[in-house]
Amino acid sequence: MLDKQVLLVELTGPQMAMLEMQRELQLTDEQVRQLEKLNQNRYQYMAEAEYLYGVLCSYS
Repeated sequence: MLDKQVLLVELTGPQMAMLEMQRELQLTDEQVRQLEKLNQNRYQYMAEAEYLYGVLCSYS
């Protein structure tokens, strides 16, 4: 039964990081909002860098 519940959870990288940080650091609501924005930007930059790397490698 636990396996089915685990499989139903669909979290992105930023969401997982956010949940873990919120739980471990016991953040306030304002801190959570700030951290969500930082994480969202970080993962967006990582996705863009990954895409650009793929484009550049395709020219090699």
